[in-house]
Amino acid sequence: MERERNHLIQTIAAEAKHTVQKFCQTWFSQRDAGRTAAFLTDDVQFVGTGEQEYATGKEEMRCYITEDIREISEPFSVEISFVHERLIHDTAYMLSSSLTLRNSAYTWHLRGFFTLCQARDGWLICSLHFAEPGRSQR
Repeated sequence: MERERNHLIQTIAAEAKHTVQKFCQTWFSQRDAGRTAAFLTDDVQFVGTGEQEYATGKEEMRCYITEDIREISEPFSVEISFVHERLIHDTAYMLSSSLTLRNSAYTWHLRGFFTLCQARDGWLICSLHFAEPGRSQR
């Protein structure tokens, strides 16, 4: 019984991480707002790095991603590593991550916090928050 439970948790973790990786690649590398929004629940909640940077719902988020893509002149390569993760329920998973986005203009270091919910076709992101680590913090 415990072996089956551990296998289930490992499977969920792998699927959730894959979803987050594909989401970030689709947004930052492929720059496709429509396909990026497909990784989100209809009632997704988002908080970004800017003072007034937030969105609620898939449509607001799609508009935000579209504008974000327009403001960046070229795609980023994405490096992501997962810091913490937790199974909340068989249908809910949380991940925190360290992201590095690079293009010829600059390198951007972020922390990403994702809550995923199980849907019919896999895992969808229902909450996400990006933060910039403070250089003044020790």
